[in-house]
Amino acid sequence: MAAEIGAMIRRDVPPENVGMHAGSLAPAYSELWVVEDLPYAGGISQLSEVLRYTEDCMVGHGIAPGPFRNPMALAMEWATLARLHPGRLRCGIGHGVQSWMQAIGEKVASPLTLLEETAIATQELLAGRDPAIEGRYRTIGGYELIFPPDPVPSVSLGAVGPKTLALSGRVAAGTIIPEGHG
Repeated sequence: MAAEIGAMIRRDVPPENVGMHAGSLAPAYSELWVVEDLPYAGGISQLSEVLRYTEDCMVGHGIAPGPFRNPMALAMEWATLARLHPGRLRCGIGHGVQSWMQAIGEKVASPLTLLEETAIATQELLAGRDPAIEGRYRTIGGYELIFPPDPVPSVSLGAVGPKTLALSGRVAAGTIIPEGHG
């Protein structure tokens, strides 16, 4: 097993090369994290490739922007990958870079509220439960995943500021400090 250290898959690696790139890094790292930055490659598609090309390391999605990731869709995708690669997936949700969210028409008045609602609903779904949430931005009820994962992957929040860090401590399994803020 690799040393207990992680690495990020560079966002500028073309999608057709991300699996081979991850495979070359995997022997040296215990965790590999897929970056989801606009307008690069999609994080979930890259996760699939990284999981396919690696065998022993944990693979994380860091960080899915909550404003354009519906909790049901996110839970369905993550659950599928977690079932295909049991025990190897870690998940991260953030409120997104606000200038990017505005540029794509997904900026909200309270990114923190949207992040909390997204995180809670997604975790409930992954755990095989109906989130029954009627929030300011997210309303989901009457559905449970038909194929919940076992084990359930941990969901962390991307956080830098004090309010988001406090939210992460309250509702998530961990905190991801985005690159450039270490």
